[in-house]
Amino acid sequence: MNKLKKYFPQILLAMSLIIYAGCGGGLTGGGTMEIPELGFSMPVPAGWRIDAPEMCHKGDNTGLLMEEKLEGRPFEAAAAGMTREFGNKVISESPFSISGLKAIKAHATTPSGDRLLRVYILKGDAIIVLSFVILKDDYPALEAALEQAIRAINVKN
Repeated sequence: MNKLKKYFPQILLAMSLIIYAGCGGGLTGGGTMEIPELGFSMPVPAGWRIDAPEMCHKGDNTGLLMEEKLEGRPFEAAAAGMTREFGNKVISESPFSISGLKAIKAHATTPSGDRLLRVYILKGDAIIVLSFVILKDDYPALEAALEQAIRAINVKN
């Protein structure tokens, strides 16, 4: 019992940190979204909170990183289909490269009018998908940080 009393402040601090992180506290700034198996990493946009290696948010705006197998589909067709799913309306799609890999950046609006920003990267037989859903009124203020984070994407070959 005396040992418990002696270490009670440290135990209380550790429990508080665990509860805070488990309740969506997350880490602000300096975090990295990543899929280690695919060699993908990207710094979280400035001012965003990282929730997990594949998720981040700022207020009600969210970022998600995932992998999808091509299953024989051409890269461009698969990316176009994902951009248009759920009734999204495409604003623009532009090819570019990241770490020497084919990539496509797509801007769309969701049926509710919010902004969808996606980056698709071809890696072997898979597509790395980085998807941000930004409230329509928030997009102008967040655009620069999102673009800066996208420019900092690194994919190890």
